[in-house]
Amino acid sequence: MFEAGQTYTRRQVQDALGVPAGKRGGHWQNGYPQYDGQLFIFCNVGAAGRTGHDYPNAWDGDDLLWTGRTGSTVDQPMMQEISSDAIPIHVFWRGNNATAAFTYRGRAKVLAVEASSPPRFRFGFTAAAVEPVVAAPGPTLRNLLGPDGQLFAKSEYGPANGDWPALSFSNHKIVADFAQEFQRSRDYVLFVGTSDSSTENPSHRRRVLSAVTIEPNAPISTAQIVPEDEWQASVAERGEKWQWSLPVLQAYDFQPYLQARQVIPNTYAALGYMRNIGRCVRVHPDDLVGLLDQPLVPIDLTLRSAVKKIVNLNSSAPDVRKALSQLALNIQQRIELSGQERIGHHPLRKGPNLSDIIGALTAKWAEQQGRCLLCGEVIPLKPTNRLLQMSPDRIDSEAKTYDADNVHLTHLGCNLAKHSGTMEDWREFLALIRGQPTPRAADGELD
Repeated sequence: MFEAGQTYTRRQVQDALGVPAGKRGGHWQNGYPQYDGQLFIFCNVGAAGRTGHDYPNAWDGDDLLWTGRTGSTVDQPMMQEISSDAIPIHVFWRGNNATAAFTYRGRAKVLAVEASSPPRFRFGFTAAAVEPVVAAPGPTLRNLLGPDGQLFAKSEYGPANGDWPALSFSNHKIVADFAQEFQRSRDYVLFVGTSDSSTENPSHRRRVLSAVTIEPNAPISTAQIVPEDEWQASVAERGEKWQWSLPVLQAYDFQPYLQARQVIPNTYAALGYMRNIGRCVRVHPDDLVGLLDQPLVPIDLTLRSAVKKIVNLNSSAPDVRKALSQLALNIQQRIELSGQERIGHHPLRKGPNLSDIIGALTAKWAEQQGRCLLCGEVIPLKPTNRLLQMSPDRIDSEAKTYDADNVHLTHLGCNLAKHSGTMEDWREFLALIRGQPTPRAADGELD
């Protein structure tokens, strides 16, 4: 379970071993705990511990010179167990107490004991890279991915967690394009730690950290997904760089984190290409072998109200969700472009945020029973005729607002024909093309 050279926090070691919550204190915090018949030593080498203790631990070539706790003697039961090699010993060490992560050196073998107080040991280490530590069984990507599941990867600053339950992007079009490829609960995205200091924890860099599934039909502002204090801290540090996100609904951490260059070499290389910066890339088929059966640990997430609302609204048929979400994105883009000079001038349009737009459109679709409110005919979800595709129409064209009271769903052709006309103008036009009498014709105004 533990790989020599990999880094782990105490909590990650506990999680991998399945240590119950009530047994995670005591020696786990500042000593060398025993669990399931094995000993786990967490030590500082060349640095004082966080409690102020500064033991003369040191490397002598590949051997570790390690000192027991202050006051311990070689006659104590624990020291005797260590001295006689009667218990498997796993050594985790760090040279800087500013980090919570320890590097796993491997399974130790006692080479010599100095009967001082405290006693001093010389440890050698077995050549095996992977130690046979028993871990509780957990889910894997093989049983999480659906039969046709797709696996993607994206560079991130750390593993998935409750402080940032979001797959974030800096560009609205990038998130919208990716949303078209993804199906929640069937597909997953791997979080891969960057290689530089933007991934603050060194133990997360260049590692495959987490696997998440998202709600693709809700690209909303990151500020609506993550806790407010986390968003403000991110803005203060990086500006509004990651302002668009897809909500993470389920998340799992790899235990242990995987060396990206070793496990997904092709995908990891692709993440570094300039065209893929800030984007999700498909995991290379040759990289799947090293991923599908790796153990995963579920991560607790708390969804904010805006995310819960979107998830509930997106429980209808996938084709409907996809069509309405794309329509909402188009409206949001029109709102963002309002008043800006481009080739022409975009008229001023006002509207609610994206989650509210999706909610309003979903309600309208149900209310209209999937029919165009202008002509009364069915709106096809995948039309071959562009004029039959779904389009949002403002009921009062003079009111430059997209809200629930001033928008309904129509065919694009009907919307174009109505243009800026009133509903009365539209009804008269529709009656005319259908060969029906119109009020004005009855009054002799039309020949």
